[in-house]
Amino acid sequence: MVSKSSHIITKTSGFYLVTNEILQQKPEIKENEIGLMNFFIQHTSVSLLINENTVPDVR
Repeated sequence: MVSKSSHIITKTSGFYLVTNEILQQKPEIKENEIGLMNFFIQHTSVSLLINENTVPDVR
């Protein structure tokens, strides 16, 4: 089992695509075909939406 931390800083509220930023910070995860990623968000009024991002019109 591997455990690593990463931070994503946002400037304003809104929707953010974070895939590229995560891959830049942790390029080794591209080698995995299956895995588990945990998100810990240390803020009381934050939401997390995860989807496939296959159609740009959905944003």
